[in-house]
Amino acid sequence: MNMNDIKVGQKVKVLTIEGKGAEKKLFDIGIMTGAQLELVSRHPFRGPLVIKVGNAKVALGRSVAKQVRVEAI
Repeated sequence: MNMNDIKVGQKVKVLTIEGKGAEKKLFDIGIMTGAQLELVSRHPFRGPLVIKVGNAKVALGRSVAKQVRVEAI
């Protein structure tokens, strides 16, 4: 599953990042293979997802979130 498929409050672990374009950007904000994430909120009307990465919260566009493959923990 990808980040768009998880529910608010669910914690996941990153398996892979598909697509080369977003890989460096995601790495810079702490989203990499093995990282643990939590979905804080989902903005309406195809808006961004707010993800908790460590102690930080970041907004992630849905097209980028689709490239992050995760598994529930």
